[in-house]
Amino acid sequence: MPGDARLLAGIELGGVPLVVALSAATGLPAVFLRRRPKGYGSHRQIEGAPLNGRRTILVDDVVRSGGQLLKMARTLRIAGAPVSHALCVLERPLGGRMLLAEHRVALHSLLTEADLPPTRGGDAA
Repeated sequence: MPGDARLLAGIELGGVPLVVALSAATGLPAVFLRRRPKGYGSHRQIEGAPLNGRRTILVDDVVRSGGQLLKMARTLRIAGAPVSHALCVLERPLGGRMLLAEHRVALHSLLTEADLPPTRGGDAA
């Protein structure tokens, strides 16, 4: 966990349970990000704790190209929450790390595709 973290942001769907667990473990408040604003009720894209300019860490389950994380980083930045780090469980080597770095977001992954055991008999992973 980056030391300057003040808020955690979980991206629907896979990042939400992860950010709930991280919030419980660290005591940091959390927000939940929808890919698009809610179509009814509050019409919000960001739900949860107030942003108030707090340094925010993005959380998702799998990062591939990085496009979704970048979109969510931009959404948070526009809303007033600085984002410079993202966490994921699994990083697939499809350019996400490089894309995020180009936009000043450092990606931290628990596992990369190289850490996974090889599949047997052509089974899909």
